Amino acid sequence: MINKSVHNDDNWGDDYSSSLVKELADAITPQEQEQTDYKMKLAAKIYMAMKAHGMTQTQFANSIDKPISLISRWMSGTHNFTVETLVDIQRILGISLLNLETANSYSQINFKLNISSTITDWTPYELNQYVSDMGGLAVSEKTIEYVIED
Repeated sequence: MINKSVHNDDNWGDDYSSSLVKELADAITPQEQEQTDYKMKLAAKIYMAMKAHGMTQTQFANSIDKPISLISRWMSGTHNFTVETLVDIQRILGISLLNLETANSYSQINFKLNISSTITDWTPYELNQYVSDMGGLAVSEKTIEYVIED
């Protein structure tokens, strides 16, 4: 029995090499490679979102009001997208292609804590431990005083 490598979407073509391919790859600058990588990742993300929605290229072209030939170009992973196009794609497919969050941004979590047991006998440490175990939230002394009401 001959062992053949199994090709899937993740490794297709990984085992191919030639001196010409190596020569061409060596001529690509790191900046060009980074740009190509991003274009390919965008195409892959768009394709996976289309697939998740059960959309063909024709259906996607109709929903975004673009020619099918342009959608094919997008899927090639070599297309230079405009911001306007990326925003339209995000809206149609319900995905995020542009992450513009700053390093100082944060997520805000709103929650309501309901405790059904009597906690008047709990120490601040016990209450803090309970809240941490239930949701990873720390409780300040002020919160403990507010929560422990007779």
